[in-house]
Amino acid sequence: MERCEVTRIHPQQVAAVQQQLPTDEALIQLADWFRLLADPARLRTLLALNGCELCVCDIAAVQGTTVSAASHQLRLLRAAGLVACRKAGKMVYYRAVDERVQQLLGHELDRLRKKG
Repeated sequence: MERCEVTRIHPQQVAAVQQQLPTDEALIQLADWFRLLADPARLRTLLALNGCELCVCDIAAVQGTTVSAASHQLRLLRAAGLVACRKAGKMVYYRAVDERVQQLLGHELDRLRKKG
């Protein structure tokens, strides 16, 4: 890795960057959000909900896991505001609510497909 040969801080640039950085609280929230997305089961769930509604049984079948495990992932995603649900009689259907997240995931998957 390339390094500077001398130590010299550029105060104006440092101050400008520091003013643009989010608060510590916002950084913690962002890190929590990325940590939530770092789990393959939750990513699979979000991708499965791209453009459609599924019940927890359907999501469990897609994931090849138990209803309890799928429900746990949905609870975390719902608490983060990434999925919402609606009740229809005895059924509860989940859907992705943040289109930007779906676009980000789709974009990155396309990039990976082209790369590999």
